Amino acid sequence: MIGHKRLTAKAVTLLKKGDLVEAKIIFNRLIKNGLGEAHTYNYLGTIYIFEMEWEKCIRALQIAISIDSNYVEAIINLGIALEKSGQIKDAITSYKKVLNLEKNNIAALTNLGIALEHSGDIKGAIKYIKEATLIKTQDPNLICNLGHCYQLDGNYKESINVYNKALEIDPFHYRSINNLSSVYIQKGGLREAKLLLKKCLAINPRYAEAFYHLGLVEQLQGSYYEAIDAYQKALNIESNYGEAIASLFECKGRICDWSLVDNYKQKYTEIDFSGKAIPPLGVLIYDDNPYSQMIRAKRFFEKEFKRLEIEGIKLYKKKKIRICYFSANFYNHPVMQLIARLFELHDKNTFEVYGYSFGLQKKDAYRNRIENSLDVFKEVDHLDDSEIALLARKDKIDIAIDLMGHTKDSRLGIFSYRAAPIQINYLGYPGTNGDSCFDYIIADDVLIKKEERKYYQEEVITLPGSYQCNDDTKTISKKLFNRNELGIPLNTFVFTCFNENYKITKSEFSAWMNILKRVEMSVLWLYSSNQISESNLKKEAAKAGVDSGRIIFGERMNNDDHLARHSCGDLFLDTFNYGAHTTASDALWSGMPLLTLTGKSFSSRVAESLLRALEMEELICNKIEEYEDKAIEIATKRDLFIKIREKLSQKIKESGLYNSKNFSKNFEEILKKVYKQYINYKANNIILEV
Repeated sequence: MIGHKRLTAKAVTLLKKGDLVEAKIIFNRLIKNGLGEAHTYNYLGTIYIFEMEWEKCIRALQIAISIDSNYVEAIINLGIALEKSGQIKDAITSYKKVLNLEKNNIAALTNLGIALEHSGDIKGAIKYIKEATLIKTQDPNLICNLGHCYQLDGNYKESINVYNKALEIDPFHYRSINNLSSVYIQKGGLREAKLLLKKCLAINPRYAEAFYHLGLVEQLQGSYYEAIDAYQKALNIESNYGEAIASLFECKGRICDWSLVDNYKQKYTEIDFSGKAIPPLGVLIYDDNPYSQMIRAKRFFEKEFKRLEIEGIKLYKKKKIRICYFSANFYNHPVMQLIARLFELHDKNTFEVYGYSFGLQKKDAYRNRIENSLDVFKEVDHLDDSEIALLARKDKIDIAIDLMGHTKDSRLGIFSYRAAPIQINYLGYPGTNGDSCFDYIIADDVLIKKEERKYYQEEVITLPGSYQCNDDTKTISKKLFNRNELGIPLNTFVFTCFNENYKITKSEFSAWMNILKRVEMSVLWLYSSNQISESNLKKEAAKAGVDSGRIIFGERMNNDDHLARHSCGDLFLDTFNYGAHTTASDALWSGMPLLTLTGKSFSSRVAESLLRALEMEELICNKIEEYEDKAIEIATKRDLFIKIREKLSQKIKESGLYNSKNFSKNFEEILKKVYKQYINYKANNIILEV
């Protein structure tokens, strides 16, 4: 027995010194000789945790617990091993078992909270981590974890309070400083975030996440080179930092710097397949694969927005179907430019229409127009995600329509909690949101073909014609623009693209340069997103052997005037993987023909959807060579150009694409259809109101 104790003590000493190999040999020898006790198997399990041998670890710890069913340390270690191996539910069971034995066990409370967070039960995570902080009141790490949970749930006010509490205890707690900065970034407080990040990096200059957040701040402030430098510093510290790689590529795309694309494009578009969850929006310009787009959206949703659905969802059968639009962008924004007319045309005898705004309160003409057209408009930014979901239930919303998807300032956690019996993904993001909490995505037969529906987590429902709503009251300024004042040479054919510059990649620009070379008296008129992209595009033109003076840039102006200046252009050249959306409908509405290259994904087919609705199929190309040849043919054959413009003018009048009333009826038919289906198939969830 003495030898047994000495061997055990020796192995424990080796384990504490980090000599796992020798410690494991001794513990295995004890077990082989029939001297294995509960603590022997627990120590062996601990070694396997360090070695990430999860199956062996779980087996050893289960034996320890079979010997001593109340062995708290072994039960906690088992929970850790189960969680690391992806068995979250079983891990949660282990931690709860410990709390039945020791209700104030800090490790069990903390680990349970983290496991619940990973499972999507953010409220449960807050409950248990908060309990731990009430016992261990001076632990900044623990308090920081609590702040992170509040932040995940959209309760930014409380997260700020909690992070500041951690910093009262330890002013140099760099993780709390970094997390606090990320809240300010989400809330638009870029100046405050930058000051915090400078402080954080002064404390820990090797903190990759702080450099990543600093990159986000610099990018949002338009300091693109500084942002790129910050992202690269993050990657110098942590080379496989998925979000930093994604943001680096997006930032370079925004200034049309394609220097990394050839070497790293495959790594960038496939990084999510190596287990990294990255924001899916920025990858759309590089990737035209609906399968990988689905995987990317799914993984990012699981990481950022997956929540445990609040039980008890009911549909109240009323005289009117109550629908609610959710957005952070109820102001002069491309999505609102498209959908504002639909709000006005909703049949108020059949529908009661709500709007929930969780963005900054930007007061402008569009905001006033939207508020006046909806039956109920609510500012909900001050509420966390679950509170917004519960408010929607209290308001007895039947159909919740998300207008954001994976775009800036989205709050998809609201829908993960389940805000309404029927939840729909529409218009904001050109693809799947990545989770079945959305019952439907509204599209059309061009955007999502039947054989491609497997790439969407939502059930696909299609509108006749194009999925895109348009405002047929949109006015074109009577201001008469001339080419001279816009810097465009007279007697030239003007190829145009008013998409944001980040949608332009090397592929499009190479094709455009080929077109300019073959059409001598021509220029390319682009929208100027920023001065750096403008400079880089001119440099790329010179590299391609095209006089950079043939690249003209137009500045931002109000939408009425912007539509009027289209008269100075001739042919809109669409971008490829992430094509024109609102800019496409604007160009066509103004009478400018648009040439598009169809792709495989939603984001690459929007212009095709619009052109097919207008019966302008001759402007849809399937290969880059065809795209180039068609652009050159239109530019060099005057009769053909005039014929296309005249046809477009006629189709604008005849087509349903710009018939807002007709679109509204078709859209409402879809809403009535899904509402009726819910009643038919889930009768037990229906409450009749007198």
